[in-house]
Amino acid sequence: MVQISKKITRRLGYVDDGSPKPLYIRFHRNTFQRDLIDLGYYVDVDTHQTVLADYDRTEGNYPPDELPRPTDDVETLREDLEVHGYCLVADALSSAELEVFRDRIDAQAKGERDAAVASYTSADATGMPTNQFLMTLVNKGQCFADAVELSERSVAKGPLLDSLLTEMLGNRFICNSAAAAIAGPNGVPQALHCGQSMIPKPWPPWPFECFCGFLIDDFDFDNGGTIVIPGSHRILTDAGTGPLESLPKTTNVAAPAGTALIMDGRLVHGTGTNRSDALRRLLILTFHKPFVRQQEQWPLSIRREVFEKASPKLLERLGFQAWHGGLGGYEGAGDGSFAPLRDGYLPIGELPARADEATSFTARDRLARGNDKTLKSLRDKDHPLARD
Repeated sequence: MVQISKKITRRLGYVDDGSPKPLYIRFHRNTFQRDLIDLGYYVDVDTHQTVLADYDRTEGNYPPDELPRPTDDVETLREDLEVHGYCLVADALSSAELEVFRDRIDAQAKGERDAAVASYTSADATGMPTNQFLMTLVNKGQCFADAVELSERSVAKGPLLDSLLTEMLGNRFICNSAAAAIAGPNGVPQALHCGQSMIPKPWPPWPFECFCGFLIDDFDFDNGGTIVIPGSHRILTDAGTGPLESLPKTTNVAAPAGTALIMDGRLVHGTGTNRSDALRRLLILTFHKPFVRQQEQWPLSIRREVFEKASPKLLERLGFQAWHGGLGGYEGAGDGSFAPLRDGYLPIGELPARADEATSFTARDRLARGNDKTLKSLRDKDHPLARD
């Protein structure tokens, strides 16, 4: 085990020494995320180096013809999802739609930096943040709300994506989170994980969660396109309640901007290392079955004006409609759960590229500490995140 005492591992059920154990506690942390940590798929916080040597260096690990390629042929996409655990939907965004998302992400990212409410992730060896994360995107532009609906208004291949996610998750899936990841140069790779890591072992042979990402830039090895372990979704499922002994080699997703990346929630993946001198942007939507608690609590975080103009489909995707699975799915089995919005709380909304630093957000008090200093450091180093 990794930095866990024998006493704790024994109490949690990792060591079977015949001693009595508290009821079911051995299952609470019996997840594949713990297995991935034990195998070393993470970065040491002191050395900024991967514990499992170079899992982010994937060149030559697979011949290109063995991996999924962008396509809009539904049978090929289904086969890629079943065999590899991920697929690439070609031209999911038109060139015009891609520019809309790119401009909105860039303006929002700069606005949040200037307003001192930016969220930074990852860091280089000096501790300088390299990546920026935009969250709760439904509040931050109509194109993002359209993306959650997978609407043709903003997503050219929206119906195809909607159909594939329905096949993966069923008819009533909901949005777990809507975010954008902006990866700058010299960051460290993300610890590898699975989208449905919250689900204890064993897993059934189908996913509880599904990732739908839109490549805002070309993805390749050089700029650290998303790391995946092809076929790992099957390996984790086949492991049942047992530990993972090893996993196949990693690879970086490589595809042009405008492609959609769909991943089975059981697939092992993570953010790659950007070795280029430019930013790499990804719009991330995660969806899961309606009985799983969402990462983003939309009834608490959505802005009132966004709620009031939202379509019924968007509200259902955000979880504002009760799921009546326990009553056989009967649509009339209750009034739903349209939660009241909170008075006096102002979430971060749509921001222009040049936001007023004095803009008032409730989260500002929590995020502002250190944000101004960070932004100054980024500007002093002419980091791509700080450029207009």
